[in-house]
Amino acid sequence: MLIERPPPARLDPTVKALGFVTLLNDLSSEVAVRTLPLFLANVLGVKAGVIGFIEGLAESTATLLKVVSGVLADRVGTKKTLVLWGYGLSGFTKPLLFFAASWPLVLVVRVLDRIGRRWTRPEPAWVSSARLGFSTSAGPVRLPSRATTTRPSSSSL
Repeated sequence: MLIERPPPARLDPTVKALGFVTLLNDLSSEVAVRTLPLFLANVLGVKAGVIGFIEGLAESTATLLKVVSGVLADRVGTKKTLVLWGYGLSGFTKPLLFFAASWPLVLVVRVLDRIGRRWTRPEPAWVSSARLGFSTSAGPVRLPSRATTTRPSSSSL
């Protein structure tokens, strides 16, 4: 007996665009984060304690903004605005590292970059609200949540 499979689902262009932008943003952030301590230590002559302070302040800012970005996304209502502002801020601040002649400017750029990346956290909700194109002849496919899935009992195995 042959099982007919539906044609492969097509992704919404919004999902594709967000995936590409996220890839580029994450790639540029990872390159900057990995090379920044070397730049600070070897070019600017900054001590390890100051490098730790810069990274610690940037990461703690990002952690604190997790809550704020979620609440802000709920209040604003349009997640697209927050995601665009977040990617814009992150993309605008990274090139400023080129002009860094002292560690305080690096600190400001790192904190602003982390703020921008945290503002993109409503992105998963925006993607899930986009029309993903998954449908059947009976209508859209509803995937079960984790809470409703069951595992087979050991006696049935």
